[in-house]
Amino acid sequence: MGRRLRVLLRRGEEGQALVELALTVPAVMTILTALFAFALAFSNELTLTSAVGVAGENLIKTRNALNSDGTAVLTDPCAQALASIQGAAPSLNPANIGVTLTLNNGTPVTASTCPSAATTMTNKSFDKDPVTVTATYPFILLPIFNFKGGTTGWMLTASVTEYAY
Repeated sequence: MGRRLRVLLRRGEEGQALVELALTVPAVMTILTALFAFALAFSNELTLTSAVGVAGENLIKTRNALNSDGTAVLTDPCAQALASIQGAAPSLNPANIGVTLTLNNGTPVTASTCPSAATTMTNKSFDKDPVTVTATYPFILLPIFNFKGGTTGWMLTASVTEYAY
């Protein structure tokens, strides 16, 4: 009788490894997905921060620069900042980048073009005032869950204030 009982009990352990695998794989996959998503968000944040720094430097450098014919190099600071960010961050989708400029400690301008801000920025009385460039970029955690244009992620933001010396 004891031998028969041992055979019956041993027979029930044949699927133990499969059950353990079925219980642990979802947890491991969840952890790996979270690590991958965090790494992607962190990479996008670093790229955006670096690109905003480049845009701020370019705006300060071209603030009072003149072309050979005497016209200002800086004709549209918003477009120039956006172009600088897009050039410095090729891995980000250019259509999703939002830019806000604060010129000469004034009112922030959020637009893809702002030619009127060029006269404010190149005004000699504001020559040493700072320029603040802020950019936003949406990070969608899992695009497969982004139904009907909804957001299932975060808004990444990077800001830099450049001073002329």
